[in-house]
Amino acid sequence: MNRDEESGESSDDRVTHTFPYGNRVIRGKCHWDMSPDVTVKLAELRQWDPFAAAGIQGQIEEAAGDGLGASSMYEDELDYRCPLRFAPDGVPDPPWLGEFKAHDHKRTEWRLYFGEAINFQDHVVGVTLRDSKLAHLSGQQNTERQRKHITQAARYLKTFFRERGYCWAPFHDGGGWSRTPGPMMVR
Repeated sequence: MNRDEESGESSDDRVTHTFPYGNRVIRGKCHWDMSPDVTVKLAELRQWDPFAAAGIQGQIEEAAGDGLGASSMYEDELDYRCPLRFAPDGVPDPPWLGEFKAHDHKRTEWRLYFGEAINFQDHVVGVTLRDSKLAHLSGQQNTERQRKHITQAARYLKTFFRERGYCWAPFHDGGGWSRTPGPMMVR
């Protein structure tokens, strides 16, 4: 349930119908909305590294087209997860989040965090784009940095969705889709 911290009202009380969520970028035909943060950061990334920006943009376009599916055209430099494997730290009623990843020429890992608006059919919203993993940092430092970015993305998603009249899907860790082998492998 999405509870508005100010009014105490649940967004579920305001919505008369919700749509399935959790695999929209996989099955395709998504309608995308981007936060101003993503628009600005993607433009900056295009200037910094056009190939990394094209990797993120290509995944968005593929999700809007036929979907990423299990046999995406992308190789190891690009990746996606939906949902993320763990709930964000310190976020009450955490939202469902997915991510697209790409590496730039300095091996920095860029992540586009997105959510699905469950009160609109096939709607996906990009909320933040961050340089999550830096080549010069240790694994522990990068993990802490990534967790911080996920927490910020979850909080921003809730604010942005409230402002736009979207309802977010609740976090769940029951499997999911990933390009990375392991517990999240495509099922």
